[in-house]
Formats: sequence, structure tokens, C-alpha cells
Amino acid sequence: KPACSITVFKVGDDDAVELAEIVKAYAAGRRGEAIERSASERFAHHMAESRARSQTGLEDVDVEPVSDRIRAWELGHKRFQEGELPGKLAVTTDLARFIVGRLDLLTRNAAWGGALVFIVLVLLLNWRVSFWVALGLVISILGTLAAMHFAGVTLNLLTMFGLIVVLGLLVDDAIVVAENIMSRHEQGEPPLVAAINGCNEVGWPVVATVVTTICAFLPLALIEGQLGDMMGVLPQVVAVALLVSLMEALIILPSHLGHSLVRIDAKRSGEPGILQRVEFRFDAARDGFMNHILVPTYSRLLRVALRERYIAVAIAFALVIMSIGLVVGGRIEFTMLESDDAETINVELRMPVGTPIDRTDAIVKRIEAACLEQPEVDFTWAISGAYGSLDGLGNSEQSHIGQVILELKPVEQRDRPSPEIIRSIRAGIGEIPDMRRLRIEGITGGPDGSDVTLTVVGDDPALIMPAIEDLKAALASEEAVYDIADDADAGQPELRIELLDGARELGFTTESVARQIRAMVFGIEAHTFPGDREDVDVRVTFPQETRRSLAAIEQAYLFTPGGTPVPLLEVCRLEDAFSYATIRRLDRKRAITLTAEVHR
Repeated sequence: KPACSITVFKVGDDDAVELAEIVKAYAAGRRGEAIERSASERFAHHMAESRARSQTGLEDVDVEPVSDRIRAWELGHKRFQEGELPGKLAVTTDLARFIVGRLDLLTRNAAWGGALVFIVLVLLLNWRVSFWVALGLVISILGTLAAMHFAGVTLNLLTMFGLIVVLGLLVDDAIVVAENIMSRHEQGEPPLVAAINGCNEVGWPVVATVVTTICAFLPLALIEGQLGDMMGVLPQVVAVALLVSLMEALIILPSHLGHSLVRIDAKRSGEPGILQRVEFRFDAARDGFMNHILVPTYSRLLRVALRERYIAVAIAFALVIMSIGLVVGGRIEFTMLESDDAETINVELRMPVGTPIDRTDAIVKRIEAACLEQPEVDFTWAISGAYGSLDGLGNSEQSHIGQVILELKPVEQRDRPSPEIIRSIRAGIGEIPDMRRLRIEGITGGPDGSDVTLTVVGDDPALIMPAIEDLKAALASEEAVYDIADDADAGQPELRIELLDGARELGFTTESVARQIRAMVFGIEAHTFPGDREDVDVRVTFPQETRRSLAAIEQAYLFTPGGTPVPLLEVCRLEDAFSYATIRRLDRKRAITLTAEVHR
């Protein structure tokens, strides 16, 4: 799928192919790519250089572009070197900010997390242990990124979210292993022996902890549907990151820490320097605080809890019950996926199929005017008769649809959140007669979709639509539910033909009657004249007054296969009806999806 596309329109006698070549040359220049000159362009350039050398007497000369294509490439290449947008073009909607923001959050969390781990371990152990544990965080992240690269997993919003979630867990096993090694070394074991025994002592508990954490994330891989496709990569990233950190804690960390303790012992046995004396004094002060204040206080609390064990257990159960009550009672609200404050708002309008483009355009302008009344709106972009997908997956062009995209001011520059702005826009638009759907949603970069989605599947469309209407009525009875709509585009007007009993005896069929009626309404191509760039069709139709209405068409005559004219009313009966503009299926059965939004 291309990242972008350009539609070229010719005006008057312009050559569309030549214009397209100019646009491609400009795009190549903007990308900094070289352009291949044609034989005529190379010859013209050579002749221009020869004339310039003979006139100036210089060997190195600059000549004007010899064609519009070369001129367009040079203009684009100049813009590429300057890094500017051409003409009056400006960036209005840049959804890459979600990736940049998430990457910035990941980087800041990793930096602050590593710094805090280092500081805490320096206070509780020593700076060498802190260094190797903090380095393990870096190794775990790099190893995870390498595994993602070889597995074909990209660094996107979901994978970065997984890394952010697991970031605080990557150093847990390393801290446990490092602390146990230090504890055994302080009890008198040699450094390398302490590294081996300390790792062996807590190795299996650490493995069990990591495996338990991985299993806690595995159910996310079982989610089905669109949300499952997006969330399925999350447990993969978490599992890989935890496994890499486990390998680092059990293999790399003990080796580095053992050799580091050897150096510490060597410095303790010799004459310490200034830094070593400061370090030793700090260690002595820390050990004194731990042994004389912290440990005795903890021991007294532990003895009280063991002596009054029933009271301690009752307090724990009371806290659990209180926590459950806060959630069940609604004091602590629950949200499945919290939406961020959006800076881009997408408005989708859908009128009945067959609505004239002029009416759709008038409603789109009405929506745009209501949007511009909001002081937080920085930019609007509107289109009538089409709908463009923001993710680039496809566009739709029909006269009954429209779209308005809003860019809001940054969150820190406005007082109202995007949901409140959306409610104000909806109130400013008011009621729109015959509207099929008006969806206003903020683009936040998370999983897309409505708050309520129901799909009715069946073989008989006559039974599906009543079920959809009943569901709509049930949802409409809830005050918090709004924007109730379905994707059944039933509204394409058509004429249904029913042959009378004697029509087949005259040689008529439904197909032949439909072909003649279509010729009455849309005409018959009589001749085609070849034009300069396009052919010109000559089409013969009935006069406007004879095809203006169904009653006028019914007064026409049809011709039998033998050429005999027969009144249309003696051949068939016509009926105004509506057909589905789009038919959707699920597992080879008719499916209609009902969607709705919920006020939070």
C-alpha cells in the first residue's frame, strides 16, 4: 500500500499524461531521488551547455532546465534540500505524533526507572551492584528489540505500550539475584562462590515468578476480532522482554557481579584511596541504620503480628472486603480502555442513499460552521460526497456521505477536553432531517470502534431488519446511548418490473423489458466520435417530460421481438422500490451491524 497518492486533473487542453510525468518528477525531487532524462532532454541539455560555454568561455556553467519535467524535479529537489513544504502547503493532521509521544514516554520511563533503581540500590547495597542491575535493564530492552526485529514485529503503539508495562518488571529478578549474592558474600563466602550459590539458591523461584507473570498476560492472546488482532502482540512483547531479563539475571549478572566483588575485596585488603574511604564510611553508616533501627523496628512489628495473628488476618480480610466494596459500589469507576484527550476529531455524515450532492454539501457546511464556532478548533477540513479513511485503508465516494476533520489546539492550550467539545459541536449542529448517521469521534491512536457493536446474522433479510429495529428501540430507551445507526444502506431507488400473464406469449422477458425501460430513461448510444484525447458519445434519449416520473414512463410503448409496439401497461407493472447499496456477509450469511455510542 503506498504511503500517499496524488490525483492529477487536466484543465482545458492540458495533457494529463504530461502533467502526471511532471508530478512524478517533482515527487522524485522531493524525495531526493535522481531522475532519468530522456534522450531528447539529454540532447537539449548538451546543446544548451555548449552554447553557454561558447558565450561565457567557462567550462563549468549552469543552464536553465530544458523541459517542464526537469524544472519540476529541480524545484522539488530544492524543497528537499531546504526541508520546506512547497507553495502554500501546510501540515494540518500529523498522526505520527502518537508514535513520537509513546516513544518519548518509553524513553523517559526507562531513563527515570533506571536512575531510581540505581539510586535505591546505591543506598541499600553499593554502586557496583547498582550499576550491573541498571545495565541489565538496558540489556533487556536491547535484547527485546533484537528479538522483535528477527520476529518481524514492529515498534508501534501496542508494542511500545507492552514495553512500558513490563519496564518495571525487568529489574525485579536482577535485584533479587544481586541482593542474594551480596548477602552470601557478606556472610563470608568468596565472591565467585557467592555468585554461584546465590544464583542457584533463588534461581528457580525467580524462574517461577517470571513464568507466572508471563501467564498473566497470555489471556490477551486469546482475544478474538479486531481488538484481538491489535492486543495479541502485547503478550508476545511482554514474554520476550521477561525471558531476556531472566537470562540476563541468571547468566550475565552473576558473572559480572562475582568479578566486581573480587575487586572490592582486593581494595579492602589494601590501602584504600579517598573514594574507597568515602564508600566504606557510607557502607558503615548504612549498615548501622539497618542493624540498629530498621531491623529491630521490623522485628517488633512482626512479633506483634504473630502474637495477635487472628487480628492481623482479620485486618487483611477487612481491607480486601473494603476494596471489593469500593469497586462494586461504584466509588472507584471501571473503564476497559481509557480514551486520551484527542487533538483530532473526525465527523462522519451519512444521509439516505440517493441524497443529492447539493443537499449533502449544505449539511456538511452546516456541520463545519458549528465546528468553527468552538474556540478550541484550530483547523477544519471538509469534503462532500466522499469519505476518506484516516488510516489510509480506503476511501468511499457517494453523493450521500460527507466528512469533516477538525484539528484542536494542543491539550495544554485549552480548558475543555475533547469530549466536552464534541458535545458542544453536536448541540450546535442540531437535528438533521432524514439523517442516517452522524458520528463524531476523537482520534486518539487507540483501538478504533464504537462503544456498542451488535451484528445480526441470518438467511432472510426480511427477518433481520425487524430485529435491527427492535434493537434500535431498546438502545434508544437508554438515556446514555446516542449515535445509533446500522450499516444497511437500504435506500438506492429502483424500478421493479413484474410481467403480466400475457407478456411472455408476446415474446417479452423481464430482461428485455428492463433493457427497453433503461433505454427510455438513460438513452442509447447512437454513435461515437473520436476526439483529440477522449471519444465523444452521442446518446439518444426520450424527451424529459416522458421520463420525468413513473406515471410518464408507464404511458410509453414497448416493442416485441417482431417490432410490434405494445403499451407498457399491457406488458408489465412497475413499482418504485429501494435496494441495498451494499450487502455484507458473515460466514456466507447476510449480516447487518448495529453501532452506538455511550456517554461517559
